[in-house]
Amino acid sequence: MGSTGFQDRGHKRVVADAQIEKQEQALLAAAEEEHRRISENVQREVAGAAERTRNELKEFAADLAVSIARQVIQMDESTDQYLIRAFVTALDQADKIP
Repeated sequence: MGSTGFQDRGHKRVVADAQIEKQEQALLAAAEEEHRRISENVQREVAGAAERTRNELKEFAADLAVSIARQVIQMDESTDQYLIRAFVTALDQADKIP
């Protein structure tokens, strides 16, 4: 084998190494893109779960407040009528203010 054979093998080795490097770079870029997509999806899912949890907590707090108010405010018919008349009177007086 002459020096041409060694040069040919050396050239093939350089080409193969360059192809391997190119494939590694492409795989790395694809892996980084996949990581970015997964990260964005996770962030969206966490944000959605947090929003749903906040809404559920607000709903629970509102239900609890209404439940407590029902227990605290025990109104009879005359008190109910008095409050309605007082409210209507206040509205009527508010309309008379210039």
